[in-house]
Amino acid sequence: MAVDVSTYKRSRQPGRPTSMPGAPADAVTERLTEQHLASFPAAQRPMISAPAAVDEDAVRAREVQALVGEVPRFRRAERAVAREKALRNAEFQIGRLRLARVDALVQAQQQSDRVWEGLLGHQADAVRACVETALEQNVHAGAVTDVWTRDGRNGADLVVEVGGLEVLPAEPAGPAHAERDAHVWYLRMVGSTVLATVAGALAASPATDVVTVLVVRPSSSGAPGDGVEPVYAASFDRSVLDLSRDVLQDPAAVICDRPGSLFRLAGPLHEVVPIDLDDRSLLRARQYAARRSGS
Repeated sequence: MAVDVSTYKRSRQPGRPTSMPGAPADAVTERLTEQHLASFPAAQRPMISAPAAVDEDAVRAREVQALVGEVPRFRRAERAVAREKALRNAEFQIGRLRLARVDALVQAQQQSDRVWEGLLGHQADAVRACVETALEQNVHAGAVTDVWTRDGRNGADLVVEVGGLEVLPAEPAGPAHAERDAHVWYLRMVGSTVLATVAGALAASPATDVVTVLVVRPSSSGAPGDGVEPVYAASFDRSVLDLSRDVLQDPAAVICDRPGSLFRLAGPLHEVVPIDLDDRSLLRARQYAARRSGS
């Protein structure tokens, strides 16, 4: 992946945006820029819970009602015989239901184990399904565009979509630094989104060694991704899961300092601007755009 050597200056912490109609600015900003600080527990072999126990009393009552209820009350001997028969039938039904319950549990566990074994074997369908389930927990939408094994390493390619500056609370008019701060907070949001996406994917897929993330945002021009424009791309291995909380306090620095990362910061405001992509990454952007539009 080509590298754009852009400088991310961290000489000062920006002022927090302070207003947004309908929601406290701090809560909105924190949700967008601190999502990567959430917990991402590693996937484990799921154990299926046993189905509800057989309601044996209900089965007995149903059988007794079905047989004894047909015999007039004054025929006590016949009712007694019918009751005994009903209870025998009930025990037979209870036995069948118990076996069906065990069989359902075994089949469900076997199905779950097949999915788990697929994850451990880095099978594309299993990885795609589990990672996309993890992506559903993200603040921003995303998708898996490829699952691969190359040079002895297992990987997954992801595309995640962020909004533009408008998703962040706006600073009240007046402060001269407000516009620059907006771009700094925007880069923090991109960083937080990338790190949350990577951590969630790696946690969900235990055999995946590398996650490549392409960040896109809506584009009015329709190019280069037919409705989205790329703003960041990089690959992350499992070492990202070991980053300390102190390091993670600056998500923008983490993604900008990532070796091989591709991004562009333009002008004195350090505005995040679209990047140029190689053919493979461009294809991923278009695949995501097509899926996004439902075509």
